[in-house]
Amino acid sequence: MSTCIEDMVNMVDRFLERGDDKGSVGEFIAYLEMQGKVSCGRYLWDLLVPAPPYGQAQVDLLAIHATGLYVVESKNFAGCRLIGTESEEKWKAIYRRSRHEPKNPILQNERHIAALRAYLQYPVPMISIVAVGDACALEVPRERCSQAILCNYGRLGEAFRLLTARRTPFLEEPDIAMIYRLLYPLTATAREAAKK
Repeated sequence: MSTCIEDMVNMVDRFLERGDDKGSVGEFIAYLEMQGKVSCGRYLWDLLVPAPPYGQAQVDLLAIHATGLYVVESKNFAGCRLIGTESEEKWKAIYRRSRHEPKNPILQNERHIAALRAYLQYPVPMISIVAVGDACALEVPRERCSQAILCNYGRLGEAFRLLTARRTPFLEEPDIAMIYRLLYPLTATAREAAKK
């Protein structure tokens, strides 16, 4: 089975196992958007990366591509305005009848990237992407978000295509395979298989 098809089968299996989980639905949508626009690298999702002193960093979706590692923080918010800046620890999710303060996904993803860098100890470019539900209005000043790509799920595939097209290839196929092998044991799929 080709690696692209194997990744897709694993993602579909994972989605079907946790399909009622709103976060898993968002991760699945993000994966489909990215996979549909860019020829295959490799994809991993739901990684628990050792992150001293915090414990672990949970990476929602990771695309391993010739141009680098694309670290996706997926927030499946719908029907809200998401307001914040790059430096605020908490953002505001404002719904018609309620509001809550989720953690800043840009800062979350920076911590995920730091954990991945420390774990891999391999000099590979890492790009931060924060993707949110299509029915979520992002109100984040763009001038402050230079470190991360922010977009709705519906624009994620095109953003990923443009990012990969504009970047110089850095990894060759053996590098991609090596990174995949190093990180695969950190995935929920591998953790669940080890329990059986």
